[in-house]
Amino acid sequence: MLLQNRAIVEAKSLGWLTGSDANAPAQLLRDLNFSIAPGERVLLTGPSGSGKSTLLRALAGVLQQTETGVFSGELYVRGRAGLLLQDPANTFVAARLGGEIAFGPENLALAEPEIRSRVEACLDRVALPYGVHRATNELSGGESQRMALAGVLAMNPDLLLLDEPTSMLDELSAAKVLNAINEVLDSRPETAAIIVDHSAEPWSKLATRVLVLSAEGRLAADLPMASFLSDASAKAVHLATAFDLGYRTGKPVGTVRALVGPSGAGKTTELQKILKKLGVAEVGWVPQQAEFTVAGNTVWQSATATAKNLNLETSLASRLLTQLGLQNQLQQNPYRLSGGELRRLALVSALAHHPSHLMLDEPTVGQDAETWQAVAGVILAAKRAGVDVTLATHDAELIALADEVIEVVPAATRSAVPPRTGRVAPLAALLISMGLLGGSFAIGSVETGAIALGVEAALALMCWRILPQQKAKRFVPILIALASIWLSNALFAADGVNLQALERALVVTLRVAFFALPSVVLAGALRPAELAAALVRWCRVPARPAVAAAAALVRLEFIQWQWAAVREARRLRGFNEGHGPVARTKEFMASLFALLVQSLRSAGELAVAMQARGFAEPTAKRRTWVKF
Repeated sequence: MLLQNRAIVEAKSLGWLTGSDANAPAQLLRDLNFSIAPGERVLLTGPSGSGKSTLLRALAGVLQQTETGVFSGELYVRGRAGLLLQDPANTFVAARLGGEIAFGPENLALAEPEIRSRVEACLDRVALPYGVHRATNELSGGESQRMALAGVLAMNPDLLLLDEPTSMLDELSAAKVLNAINEVLDSRPETAAIIVDHSAEPWSKLATRVLVLSAEGRLAADLPMASFLSDASAKAVHLATAFDLGYRTGKPVGTVRALVGPSGAGKTTELQKILKKLGVAEVGWVPQQAEFTVAGNTVWQSATATAKNLNLETSLASRLLTQLGLQNQLQQNPYRLSGGELRRLALVSALAHHPSHLMLDEPTVGQDAETWQAVAGVILAAKRAGVDVTLATHDAELIALADEVIEVVPAATRSAVPPRTGRVAPLAALLISMGLLGGSFAIGSVETGAIALGVEAALALMCWRILPQQKAKRFVPILIALASIWLSNALFAADGVNLQALERALVVTLRVAFFALPSVVLAGALRPAELAAALVRWCRVPARPAVAAAAALVRLEFIQWQWAAVREARRLRGFNEGHGPVARTKEFMASLFALLVQSLRSAGELAVAMQARGFAEPTAKRRTWVKF
């Protein structure tokens, strides 16, 4: 029910009831009552898993985009809301930086000069050192966070909803982002802002009010920032060091090394270089995307999977789950956990099999004061057990606990230039590929196929200068596929393996090669945004389906990265230790299922991000198309 008043946000007895894995109702938000005036700046805080991100999504009107549930009470939101999600890696909609930031203004059907002006201004505000042509999949986690913030700011929202906007940024970048937010809000005094963060100090000059959620999703406090800071100082928790892992590596004491440096310097890359030198039994791994480590349908199954794969007992997992505050969620689906809880579960999974090395990528992101203490305590316990800990972090308090601080120096940055894509129009490339597919059926013999491929090769040489640049590795998957097609057709022929069967298999392979190999070359011209614009302009395809298709094409490369990350995470959890074709096939299918789950989660987050950036606005039907 909408309440008509002057507040930009008003909630009365607001609740959100969703289903759990046992189909029992789970109340994530309970009886919330508050209002926010235009121009008011509010910090939203509370324990990890208390429902802060859920509340932001409710205010943005996108909560039911990925979750099923029932609202209770009343909620009123006036004006346009701009939502920055917690994990920007799942929100890319464009292949290039300019297109990503322009996505929202394009959906609002603004004029092209206005869009370009906003893109340049927002790039400058968040201090990204690249030009508009930078590929979005080349950005680090922290850089992706700044890009996502720029995309939200470009919408000029009336209500700015920021979910931990500086959690993965170094101190300098965080300061620049804070300044950017301040500048935007100073220039728009009527814009209200709600910022989710576990730390109040960075926002003490911006926010004047603090809303605190309890672990049960209730409004525990609504007080001025000064009072909150005073209370927080009085209740400061000291780091507990009593926890003991209960095993020793053989070394008297380990070492904690912290990799530091600005966002995009290459800290994650350095961690991955070390990982490649270590075996499953000796290393525990917590990646930046902690969900990649999930294995099993429950928290307990995921926590103990590596230990069970190595035939070890699971008592340490039980103790770690208790130490990290997850003991009451053992039968919960891991994907139901909050971001901070997922990261703590990954830490349990990384230590439960008694490794001698622990590799952590931003381990304290998403943690409140109490859970930060617990995570830091476990890291120090690992050191006392003789575990060598290497962590990449921007957390100054965590860095202070390190024995050795290693600065990762970034390579010199420079603005990207437009990549050479050739002069093949995207729509023409698509039509040529479809034509080649139809023409492949005319190949009825090895001789015909050889001639057809020869003609294609000659044409490719003649047109080489106008075709997109190619990397040899792009052809590897298709060559493997062609070899597999020939081999499978030859071996499983109805009349057995003979010369005729080999020839028929070769004809089938040549048919596929006739359209597949040129399509790999032409795929370089299929820039998703340009293809979508061409489909709308020339084929009269409605704008929304075209945009959705373009976003899906962008995500294809992201899925390749996800596949590599899932395979690596499962390798480091001992899931591919089996030998023989049956074991390898079983693990391949399990990895494929894990990728499917990750892809569905990413698709849900992408849908939320698109919805929050005007994809459902009426103006999106006549959106502006800007080429970057």
